[in-house]
Amino acid sequence: MLEQKLNIKTPSILTPIHSATFYDRKVQCLLKRDDLIHPVISGNKWRKLKYQLLSHRASNKNCIISFGGAWSNHLHALGYCCKQLDIQLQVYIRGEVSKKPSKMIQDLLQWGVKVHYLDRAQYRLKDTAQFLKQMELAFPTATIIPEGGSHLLAIKGVVEMVSELPHDVDYFCMAVGSGGTIAGSLVGLKGNCKIIGIPVVNAYEDIQQRIRTLLAYENKDPKQIQNIMDKMDLIDGFHRGGYAKVDIELAEFIKLFHTQNNVILEPIYTGKLCLAITHLAQQGYFKPHQKIVILHSGGLQGLRGMNKFELDSWYQSMVN
Repeated sequence: MLEQKLNIKTPSILTPIHSATFYDRKVQCLLKRDDLIHPVISGNKWRKLKYQLLSHRASNKNCIISFGGAWSNHLHALGYCCKQLDIQLQVYIRGEVSKKPSKMIQDLLQWGVKVHYLDRAQYRLKDTAQFLKQMELAFPTATIIPEGGSHLLAIKGVVEMVSELPHDVDYFCMAVGSGGTIAGSLVGLKGNCKIIGIPVVNAYEDIQQRIRTLLAYENKDPKQIQNIMDKMDLIDGFHRGGYAKVDIELAEFIKLFHTQNNVILEPIYTGKLCLAITHLAQQGYFKPHQKIVILHSGGLQGLRGMNKFELDSWYQSMVN
């Protein structure tokens, strides 16, 4: 099995979150530790990549192409997978060539990944039919994996993650970026559990459409898609100003969370998510005795480049 070859440890465990906010309101809050399934291929990155990697290995294609930013958790996990599985990988990075590439890009280069760059205008076209057609013509033997790994096959892997949840969970909470994890969670949802999605980018309408598009891959009935979407509360206003935006409240919350729980969060996804759920609890969103599970989606490697509020040095002090 692919998990054995890559030494992936699933199912991921649940650990209680220690916080007076939840204790005082008699809310049981647990953290689903997908960050622990592998030291590099952690979190929802593996869930979204699993079946895309299996599909590639079963095909006659000889390389993979994907996209992301200079600190992309998706590309970092994919790069390590391809190194271990002896798959040629080419990645297209948003932005210009830098004399001092990020530590993530340095890792990719060390793993033998071919790194290319697209300026921001070109990068915005990466999902258009014309761009993808050009890529297919240029690389006819390549598997193309979208930014963030959000693809129809990603949903299948996320459904497996949702199947690991206890049956008495009232809310399953997650950060939302490219939409693949929340779409898969909605498909896999059972019982009376509801999904809470916290967008980490300032693009609420775009995220809604991405989720709807991913759900439409398998289900073409608009009414059924809407019924699935109704199982989700996509709550805007917690992105702290936009993608990768960090403020002092978020930075201090991440440090306090570690003190209370001995768990490291990062500020792009899980930090914003956990702070948002804490605020919602303070506002009375959850009822006493409800059980909520928050997804820790990994991605800690990005902390190495987060020099705001000295989060990078704080992280290094935690892991060294």
